Amino acid sequence: MNPFIYALENPAQAFADFGVLCLFLTFLVISAYVFWGNIVAIYDEYDQGGWDISNPPFGWIVRLAAIPFVAGIDFLLISAMAYVIHP
Repeated sequence: MNPFIYALENPAQAFADFGVLCLFLTFLVISAYVFWGNIVAIYDEYDQGGWDISNPPFGWIVRLAAIPFVAGIDFLLISAMAYVIHP
C-alpha cells in the first residue's frame, strides 16, 4: 500500500508506526556503536600484547561474549522494523 494513502486514511496509526520506526532505528544505531566498540576494544587489548591468549582477562571475555548478543539484538531490531513497515 502507498504510505501516503495509508497516512491519509489512518493518520494516528501512521504516526505511531513512524515513531516506532524512529525508536527502533535509534536503538539500532546505539547497538551498532556498542558492537563495533567491543570489536575495536578487543583488538586493541590483544594488539598491545599485555596478556597471553591462553589466559585472557575477564573483561576481554565479557566483551567477546557481548558481540554475538548485541548482533542478535541488531537482527531483532531489523526484523521488527521490517514488520512495522510491512506486516
